[in-house]
Amino acid sequence: MIPPGESPREGYDWLGIGTNNVAEITAILRAIQGIPKNVVAVIHTDSKYAIGVLSLGWKAKANKELIAKTRQVLEGRRVRFVYVPGHAGIPLNERADELAREAIRAQKTVLLA
Repeated sequence: MIPPGESPREGYDWLGIGTNNVAEITAILRAIQGIPKNVVAVIHTDSKYAIGVLSLGWKAKANKELIAKTRQVLEGRRVRFVYVPGHAGIPLNERADELAREAIRAQKTVLLA
């Protein structure tokens, strides 16, 4: 997360065994939870699925509870999702992948610092 005019705040979350979709949606949920409700947010993600189920009305076929919780946290907020291609050398997306690998390596959670 990069608050306007501030340095990036980073963290990662060890989720155990799960899918990429769970990891992507959980990351979005954690970011939203760290943003005050009155702030306009732009979330960049390489997950078209997350964008679809959270902002385009796609029907969730799995992980329905996580998606419902994330949708609930999104309610009343001004959030815009931007798709970025994964593994394309986009620095902040590459950093997000590094943090995800660190969560797997360390098997622990370090929330936004």
